[in-house]
Amino acid sequence: MKLKKPLLIFCIFVSAIAQAQDTTAHFSIKLNPQHLLVRAFRLDFEYMFKKSIHGIVLAPSLYTGLYKTSSVVSASNNNEYVSDKISGWGVELFHKIYVLNIKDDFEMRHKVYLSYGINQQFIKAQIYDIGYYELQNADGINQIYYGQKDFIQNFDRKGAALQVGYESVIYNRIVFDLYLGIAYRHTKKESTELKVLNERYNEFSWEYGFSGLEPRIGLRLGIFIL
Repeated sequence: MKLKKPLLIFCIFVSAIAQAQDTTAHFSIKLNPQHLLVRAFRLDFEYMFKKSIHGIVLAPSLYTGLYKTSSVVSASNNNEYVSDKISGWGVELFHKIYVLNIKDDFEMRHKVYLSYGINQQFIKAQIYDIGYYELQNADGINQIYYGQKDFIQNFDRKGAALQVGYESVIYNRIVFDLYLGIAYRHTKKESTELKVLNERYNEFSWEYGFSGLEPRIGLRLGIFIL
């Protein structure tokens, strides 16, 4: 009698895994609209293997546009924010495991998955702010000056993430993907010429200069190609 309950749970788990397997391979492309808030255009390319619960996701991203942030200059001018020019690239690689795959009576397929992976981004911000910088004078001697100046701030970011998600597939073509998870990110910051007095891009976990644990929550919209 004591073995019946664990055996029943095991059978349910095996049955769910069996249902999660697709008989054919699938390839999909998904857009991450929330990444546009940090001036990133990201697409997820996913390949799910035939007769398997496993998939691989490659997600490149392109950073471009103007991003508002606080600075010494904006504070001195009684403005809350200034706009910095952002450019860069990023990529994430994920292993995806589907643990549930059920088709209902309305031609919709519901999927639950786990995923884990690694990521890398390199982002450049062109910033105008106040601080100390080094400049060669007429005698060829390097001197330290203080004032307003344009400079470049580079962010080299590496990390890893763990996510759980729910997919809803309509007519085997349109995909809605909701996910929740946690990630760790380490950011190395380098500046050219100017040593800025204030700490930028480090106030919130989604900003470019943040290091540490960060929550992940979002929506992907996509379509099956195969």
